[in-house]
Amino acid sequence: MVTSPFQISVGTTAVQAVASHEKRTALGIANMHATAILYYSTDPGVTIGAGFPIYPRTVRDLNIGLGDDPTPAINLISDTASTPVAITEQFQAR
Repeated sequence: MVTSPFQISVGTTAVQAVASHEKRTALGIANMHATAILYYSTDPGVTIGAGFPIYPRTVRDLNIGLGDDPTPAINLISDTASTPVAITEQFQAR
């Protein structure tokens, strides 16, 4: 089951983008900004120096089928204020 994509705005303070969910099988995080770099981590204290980058206009997919673990909470921070981010989640069928 895929949820409808939703959007959030991420700035220069770390925010939790999605809570942990043990039945999530895939997670897509799209940086919709033209120049901002987004950083993600399972660490709630993610920083631009310690997060994994998602470059402008690109997507990071975490998919259990590719060996990723999409189940933990994901935290985001940007190097720019008000960075638009689109997120999709996929879950195991019930």
